[in-house]
Amino acid sequence: MACEAIQKHLDHLNGQREALIEEQVTPLTRAAHQAKLHALDAAIATTAASLAACLQAAAPLLVAAPQTILDIVNAVTPDFVTRSKAALRQVLQSVEGKTFPVTVESLLPPRFAIVGSEWIQPLNPHVEYDDEIVGATGWAVHPRLVDGDVPFNHPFQNSIDGTPFDYEFGLALDRPTSNPSHFDFLLSLGNKAPSTHPDPTDERVKDEKFATDLKLNFPLGLLGVEMDGANIPRGFIDNVRGGNRMAVFGRWIVDTGHGLATQSGATVQRTEIHPPLLMAAASNPTADTTRALFTSRPFLVADTFTTDQNSIYDDTAGNDGTFFPHLLKEIGKVNETIPIIGISVGSWQVEAHPKIKSFPFRGVHAMHFLVRPPVLPLSRLGLATEVHHLEVSYRFTVRSGCSVHVTSSAADTIDVFVVMNQAAYKPPPLPHNNGRTWSRDDLAKLNSDTGTDYLGAEILSGALQFLTGNPVGALVVDHILSNGIQTDAYASLNDAVDILSRNGAATNVLATHIPPNTGITVNDGQPFPVYGWLEAKWVSTRFVVQHN
Repeated sequence: MACEAIQKHLDHLNGQREALIEEQVTPLTRAAHQAKLHALDAAIATTAASLAACLQAAAPLLVAAPQTILDIVNAVTPDFVTRSKAALRQVLQSVEGKTFPVTVESLLPPRFAIVGSEWIQPLNPHVEYDDEIVGATGWAVHPRLVDGDVPFNHPFQNSIDGTPFDYEFGLALDRPTSNPSHFDFLLSLGNKAPSTHPDPTDERVKDEKFATDLKLNFPLGLLGVEMDGANIPRGFIDNVRGGNRMAVFGRWIVDTGHGLATQSGATVQRTEIHPPLLMAAASNPTADTTRALFTSRPFLVADTFTTDQNSIYDDTAGNDGTFFPHLLKEIGKVNETIPIIGISVGSWQVEAHPKIKSFPFRGVHAMHFLVRPPVLPLSRLGLATEVHHLEVSYRFTVRSGCSVHVTSSAADTIDVFVVMNQAAYKPPPLPHNNGRTWSRDDLAKLNSDTGTDYLGAEILSGALQFLTGNPVGALVVDHILSNGIQTDAYASLNDAVDILSRNGAATNVLATHIPPNTGITVNDGQPFPVYGWLEAKWVSTRFVVQHN
């Protein structure tokens, strides 16, 4: 979790301070020593404050936020639901009994089932862009930063210790009174934890415990929401808590990397929105105010890999296939390296460089959010009734090709319209690539199954011979992998922007008189298509005397 990573960093700083204090200091080195000590003390104080804020934000709410404070205008037609159900069923059948990146069906004779993509869209299984995005609303359950995933297709790294983190939460979907099954089509059987003999280590079990404590209704389970944690502003991560209202638009997928047990004992992958294109989280900092935070994905990681690092960020350039076939090619390439008088031809190390899509989105997407302050009970003082009006404050930053429009469609509602247009969009440059080599031991620390699931020497040796006809012995494969796998590790964007900044904000504006183009800035010097905040609040106007 985020707080655990900050705690680890704080412990590291304290260890450095203790070592510095024990150093022998001479008159010549005293000034430099004191300067280092002061710098460490400042870093420790800053990190301790971040830890305190994180722990406070991570504390679950006792009750979930009111449903009315955040909603979306997202027409789900019967035809769309019917098509989605059929598409989901077809994808689940195609990967039944299989798990990304490869499933060993038998060793004698060797047979392998390759699942090329870790994220399959039911609505468009062979496309990585979410041309048809899905929108959903509900409540955040157990928002957190996690590791344990395959790092090779998670190249955006957390800034604290370089470990690949995802930001994820369960979404307890809305169940409107008029249509309780409104969002049920988004869920598979893998989204619900078994009620009999539940595995206490199952994340679904943990998340459902949080959801139960919040008194939420989730008969078919929770929809997963997952995104590279390094691609989210820190202000969003630190301020979103379990029980906040959530609105999410993005790529609806089947996660083929994690087969999960169902009530019947079958193994089924769960569905997710992964990664969100745009999401908003809303809470009530005061009894009369709703604050909504908005963030969007700056980059979209592909499921394919390349041997040309200069073409990573280019859709028009070719690729070397999905992960497992690419891995086999890399092992074969290293095996064919020929030492000649101390000079080698080829490469000594397996590499895995995932493609990044040229744009974080494709086409034109329009998203409509509704933000409302809490419903206030009538406050009566004697024979007088307090009258309120709605005011709004907000600040949004967008890149070229994106726009935000704030208006009011009702006395208690603020409308936020967001449009993203690829034709006018200017993609940001990729962050600095620090690179990283992962050994099988490193991977086993993230996920104990990784070393045997698809990096076992015998499995790779057999797959090489079966799929390519290239007979490379298990001992040779083991030796090749002993050098580790080189991959990408882009610098974190957590601190690239201040999502809570009030510079240039529209402040305390009457909802009936929202000035156009105020509080919205176009800035191509930052990486996010859209980010910002909005507060809608009731303000007391006057007291009206009631006559009986």
